[in-house]
Amino acid sequence: MTRYLRAGLLGSLLLALCVVLPTSASVTAAATCDNAPVAGPTVKVLVIGDSLTNQFAGDYTWRYRFWQYERKNGVNIDFVGPVDTLLPVTESETSNDDYADPCFNQRDHDSVGGKDLATTLTITQRYCQPNQTWYDGTEVAWATSCYQPDVVLGFMGYNDLKPLNASSPAYQGHHGYTPAELLTNAQAFVTEVQTAKPGTAVAMATVLSTKAPQVVVNATAYNASLETAMAAMPQTNGPIGVVDPTVDWKGAADTWDGYHPTANGEMHLAWDISEGLSAVDPTIVDLRATGLPTPAIPPVEPIGPRLPGTVSVLGGTKDSVQLSLTLPDGANNAVPFERDMRTGTVTQLPSVDLGTAKTQTMTTTVLNLDPDQYQFWTEVGRGSAVATDITSAAVTVDLRPSIGVVGRPAASSSLHAVQVRWSAAATADRYLVRFRRPGSAWSSRSTTATSYRVEGLLAGATYQLQVIPVRSNIMGSPSAVITAVARGTVNPALPRPRVTRLTHHRIRVTWKRSAHATRYQVLIRTKGRSWHTLGWTTATTLTSRRLVARRHYAVAVVGWDSYVAGRRSAATAVTAR
Repeated sequence: MTRYLRAGLLGSLLLALCVVLPTSASVTAAATCDNAPVAGPTVKVLVIGDSLTNQFAGDYTWRYRFWQYERKNGVNIDFVGPVDTLLPVTESETSNDDYADPCFNQRDHDSVGGKDLATTLTITQRYCQPNQTWYDGTEVAWATSCYQPDVVLGFMGYNDLKPLNASSPAYQGHHGYTPAELLTNAQAFVTEVQTAKPGTAVAMATVLSTKAPQVVVNATAYNASLETAMAAMPQTNGPIGVVDPTVDWKGAADTWDGYHPTANGEMHLAWDISEGLSAVDPTIVDLRATGLPTPAIPPVEPIGPRLPGTVSVLGGTKDSVQLSLTLPDGANNAVPFERDMRTGTVTQLPSVDLGTAKTQTMTTTVLNLDPDQYQFWTEVGRGSAVATDITSAAVTVDLRPSIGVVGRPAASSSLHAVQVRWSAAATADRYLVRFRRPGSAWSSRSTTATSYRVEGLLAGATYQLQVIPVRSNIMGSPSAVITAVARGTVNPALPRPRVTRLTHHRIRVTWKRSAHATRYQVLIRTKGRSWHTLGWTTATTLTSRRLVARRHYAVAVVGWDSYVAGRRSAATAVTAR
């Protein structure tokens, strides 16, 4: 991904900018948080782990998913530990306690990015805040003694395992243990917990590795031996078990960087961890096995940061726009979009990796050949996890040159035509004269003058007219819409029509053509009644439908010019057969 799409020179062109309504609302905290304990047991859980447990700014975390669904199933999970923060995604994060759900109040844990199991067995002196005492011993024993959990989950191992090739990029200095050595440390971890607080349940997680293939081989060997080793340990001092976080795990598809979970990865970890922990402490609900309304499989969650970014326009020329993109905590890349406001075409622009920064500038040249109005917004992501369901507010930039306005046009009607006149726009090189009958599509004519005669109109019909100034094929602001009625000829009365009686009570009416008539209306009536239309035609003859036999009728013809009626002819009397 590129930081700068193209260096753009800002021209002297002035930009008309306006901010429009957001295309998507951001996810905000609820007005109040309902964290009251549910009517059920409470289990104190201490998780000692690495970045898979700690997780990053903007995450819900698998801890949240686990806590949330255990509550729905009647179990209060009380997470304990010395840490309640998250890891930063970039060096410029503004907060490290920015959980996706601010109502999550069980944030405590003992996890940090890069932690390995061996470090938890290092002997040192630590201060215990809850009882305000110092403790000499291993970290795991100190945490267990200090926070008095019911269950301890050791969710580490990847950072301990030695790659097959120590010179590979996966070797980061703190890797160095073989599967057998890591297994010994796992057994020591369990012993330390149950010595510090006898009766405590302990669950050790298998290594979840999808990032470094050279570590995966050793992780597979370690995982294969862990369950056997844990089952062989004495259970007299508390239950011991294994958590397999790979049951629902989809590998790289559940991550944003090949290792750390997306929202769906969090959900899969929560489901798998609940299964493992319920085996060592039956109070904890196995979310997959429950018969309660909780789904038997992890729900599908939207991925990516749950807060939108922002986009602003710094400047531009007739063929480029310079944007400033700012990301929320928890995001490290942006996927900007552009909409041509004239055509409605949406273009996804190249992604921008903001690296350690929160704000980055970019210049886009994905514009049409003719300057136009454009709208820009962005989705944000972390690694490969892009929040396509949340977007920034959009900004609109107008790259069209200032053409000026034409004011309100004036119109005068003539035969089958309307003459339109207007004042000149400041820099227009031509004008579009648009016209239509109300409700129909616009037609347009082009002229370089400041008046135009729109011809070929229907006499008597109402037309809407509008003038748009144009410069270099760029349309300016349209004028107000005015209306006018095209004039027509009032046809003189036709000679008296000739009527022929036909069989089956029908008649044929014939008349001479009028010079200005575009159609004819044949009228009929009986004595003492009003005229009504027998039929319309553009010809000079019309055959009637069945009439009433032996009834006396009068027939006349009117010549019309479009929608302008002429005078009625003299009537011809006839009796239907």
